[in-house]
Amino acid sequence: MIRGCVVGMSADPAGDGAFSRMERLLGQAIEDGVLGVSTGLIYPPGSMTGAGELIRLMESAVRLSAGARPVYASHMRNEGKDIHTAIDEAIRIGTQAGCPVQVSHLKCQERSNWGRSAEVIQRISNARSAGLDITADMYPYLFLSTLLAVILTHPEGDPEKIIVSKSLMPDGRLWDEVVGRSL
Repeated sequence: MIRGCVVGMSADPAGDGAFSRMERLLGQAIEDGVLGVSTGLIYPPGSMTGAGELIRLMESAVRLSAGARPVYASHMRNEGKDIHTAIDEAIRIGTQAGCPVQVSHLKCQERSNWGRSAEVIQRISNARSAGLDITADMYPYLFLSTLLAVILTHPEGDPEKIIVSKSLMPDGRLWDEVVGRSL
């Protein structure tokens, strides 16, 4: 929310003045004891933040942390067809900023990606082998949960089709877990 506090919902990159204000807020947070920076890159305003801005912010976090190793925790920009691009972005941010990376809620979202977990995990393992301190977590249930704004602004179109399609099993029946529940 540092970016949101400074530039609001603007999709424009943070200019030098805005970045200085973000850096001051980050410095105060570090003084208050935060352990790193967490991003929600599928949620506005995080979705409007470019990788360059995140690298710059994490470089500042490393510098301001005076020897501590602040973590870059990322709820990645994409968990669907562009998951490899999103993983690579998180790896690049950690590598260039010199900080550990935590990938939050790792999953291969959307039916077309089912079965691709091994590829994604291998990408993380390769980054670890190359020297990056990178970890990931996942939640132990079948469905995801998100804000309605993410569904309504989804680039693939009609929110009703998205909600319904995510609730169906491959044979077209509803998952037992969603029968009778609000979607």
